[in-house]
Amino acid sequence: MTPIYPEESDYLSFQDTLFGRPVLAFTGDLEGVPDAAYRVRLEYDEDKQHSWATKFKHLLDQPQAAQLRGLVVGSWGETWEEGPEDVIQALIAAADRLPNLEALFIGDIDSQEAEISWIHQGDLSPVLSAFPNLRFFGAQGGTNLNLGMVRLPRLEELKIVAGGLSAEVVQQVAGADAPELRKLELYIGTSDYGGSSSVHDLRPLLEGTAAFPKLVSLGLMNCDYADAVAEALQGAPILEQLDILDLSQGTLTDAGARALIANPALSRLKKLDLHHHYVSDEVLADLRATFPALEIDASDPQEEDGDDDEVYRYVAISE
Repeated sequence: MTPIYPEESDYLSFQDTLFGRPVLAFTGDLEGVPDAAYRVRLEYDEDKQHSWATKFKHLLDQPQAAQLRGLVVGSWGETWEEGPEDVIQALIAAADRLPNLEALFIGDIDSQEAEISWIHQGDLSPVLSAFPNLRFFGAQGGTNLNLGMVRLPRLEELKIVAGGLSAEVVQQVAGADAPELRKLELYIGTSDYGGSSSVHDLRPLLEGTAAFPKLVSLGLMNCDYADAVAEALQGAPILEQLDILDLSQGTLTDAGARALIANPALSRLKKLDLHHHYVSDEVLADLRATFPALEIDASDPQEEDGDDDEVYRYVAISE
């Protein structure tokens, strides 16, 4: 008999929807399948009774499990500090029992449970290999994260959220084999919390050498070198195919905004998202005047800290 699990209490989910489906807590049955995605997570102290893998097995034992299209992996208990190895093994073993799974998010852990920089990820490449038909994949947490050689022929959306992404992960994404990819969101983060990438690691993506011929929405977000990204977009072939460019939640300043102003390719965009930025009102006015038909989100302006000797700017998501 499948146990009845407690309802999620006071939980602020990072993933309320998954690839167009509402995310429901798994509390013992799958009544909403196939229209909903389900989140499997352990409540505080629930891991004293059983493991994440045990709870996931109870989901798999439901007669509707084979119909499941969306799965969110939430907190795997106190062992999130050690990484999701048990979760990874459980997912791999379940691949043949989830033939219709098309959307997967690993690491839906909110700040009440762990700050994003505390989440220890792992080598997720075997999971991607086990589910080659995914249309959406996402992960949260950059520590120890590895995606390997990404080959997902049906993937349409990819979302990696971190307070700091390694150069290796950025390179893995930029070099992925995902010809159907339409939306990419990278929360690049800062070196203060494990980030080691630079604009150099994004070059294959910006220069169009990455195999994303259908990409129309690009997010290089939460980036502490946002100005360098804006400058690297000068003459970047990727802009020829984009409808949406998202440079939000980073440290964009007047220098980066002026690089955008000087980039005529932005005129073909439908939307430019810059919210959470360090751009002055004057330069924003110039940006809007240069691209009057472009929808620009410049909300949530930030104030620099420090003094004339040292200035501090912060990404939106770090610790």
